[in-house]
Amino acid sequence: MRYGKEREYIGKIITVILFLAFIFGFFCYTLVKPDDLYSETENRTLAERPKLDAEGFFSGQFMENYETYIKDQFPLRNRLVALKNYAELAVGKKELNGIFLCKDNYLIENHKKEDYETERAKKNSEAIISAGNRWAESLGEEHTSVMVVPTAQTILTDKLPLFAQCYNQNEYIDSIKKGLKENVFVDVSKVLKEHKDEYIYYRTDHHWTGYGAYLAYESWCRLKNLEPYAKEELNIDTVTEDFLGTIHSKINISHKPDTIEIYSVKDYNTKAVYNMQNTKDTLFDKTFLKGKDKYGVFFGGNQGIVEITDNMHMTVTDGRLKENYNQDKSEDILLIIKDSYANCFAPMTAGMFDRIYVVDLRYFNMKPDVFMEMYGVTDVLLLYNADTLTDDVYISRVK
Repeated sequence: MRYGKEREYIGKIITVILFLAFIFGFFCYTLVKPDDLYSETENRTLAERPKLDAEGFFSGQFMENYETYIKDQFPLRNRLVALKNYAELAVGKKELNGIFLCKDNYLIENHKKEDYETERAKKNSEAIISAGNRWAESLGEEHTSVMVVPTAQTILTDKLPLFAQCYNQNEYIDSIKKGLKENVFVDVSKVLKEHKDEYIYYRTDHHWTGYGAYLAYESWCRLKNLEPYAKEELNIDTVTEDFLGTIHSKINISHKPDTIEIYSVKDYNTKAVYNMQNTKDTLFDKTFLKGKDKYGVFFGGNQGIVEITDNMHMTVTDGRLKENYNQDKSEDILLIIKDSYANCFAPMTAGMFDRIYVVDLRYFNMKPDVFMEMYGVTDVLLLYNADTLTDDVYISRVK
């Protein structure tokens, strides 16, 4: 009996020693291991080792930052996450890390109602309403557009697992629509819902597809009395069939990849100036197709500002703008204020205006109203998806 107790005691000691050795070994490993600065799988910058100072230590901020750092730099992190998710799949789970595993191989993020009721979400909607109405006063309602796009969780509800509950983003979107002047808001929810059985959202990514963007582009043109390009007037090129997007990165399990199509205007001699310094003859960067972030093929990722004109500086001549559309101006200049949802949308507008500026406020410090006055902007389109809009910290610049 005594011998058995001694073995049990020794076993406990060995367990404690092994546990402490693991903790100490991991601590030592983090001291000598170079930090991974970027996760290609998750397409994001990873946390760096926080600096210790008295203020951070006593406020608790240092420990919070260090916890984030440890999570990001944990050895074999991606494999362990995948292993955990496979184990949960084996017991029949249909939601992993806030992602629903849906019909037809769709992965759909589950954003909660409370995400749309935060102070940030409220302030952002107020900023858009204020800006949209102000631009409608200065430019005219027919030259002002606001488009807030619902994501797959609101449109592809038929693909969700049984009993899955997702917030209807149209509640938030409608509150913005009601605050804007008539004919300013471009409502794309209906047309997207009508085409819900088609390939309008990626299965593994949070963006809409080129076709989804084209449907919204047609809706925008109709509301603004513009003549949209027919699909026959566009080049629709499949550039990859091997795209695994941001939603897939959150669960990191084997999955059917997506196809990316780019829509571009036929016979348009593109001149694109990126961030006011790099001039190219294309709106697409196919080098991104070799890496993880294949959606970066549009504009080469998110840019602060892109100017789009015809390479010959020709004015609009093909009738895209209706007669007397803006006859008191020498040039028709469109400003698109956007998140990444507009990256596949904006190329379809090439040639419809004399000049187009595409601005991402995350990387562009000038207030839109100042820019509009300096560059003689005649038309403005603000295009965001609903999820980005709720927590974007830069949209307040439009207010």
